[in-house]
Amino acid sequence: FHEDHVNTDLHAVILLPHPPSVELQLMMRNPKYILSISYLEGSALSDHDLRRAKVDTAVAVFVMTNKFSIYPDEEDAKSVLLNLSVRRFMSKVSPYSFAIEDSAVFCMQIIRPENLRHLAVDD
Repeated sequence: FHEDHVNTDLHAVILLPHPPSVELQLMMRNPKYILSISYLEGSALSDHDLRRAKVDTAVAVFVMTNKFSIYPDEEDAKSVLLNLSVRRFMSKVSPYSFAIEDSAVFCMQIIRPENLRHLAVDD
């Protein structure tokens, strides 16, 4: 959504298991973002919620973490689990044409880089 970027036809969907914070509600009411951000209360562990978020048609998927957590390993475990859930869902909805590298940019934030070892690496 940066003004330097050419594509202004993007829409972001925020999917969280709790209602939006007051700060997020204020940002979403900003005329600059009002038509380009949607908030869904739900879980990326639920196929139903991923369908509602239209993850299967996403250009990019971002899994964000609470970088200020006092339990960084638990936060990273949640990120890895969400990553696997979204990838599983995307492979189910298009099993013959799915290649995450070809269909969507996938970014996952983790706190401790050593926790990346929990993700399986395809050869």
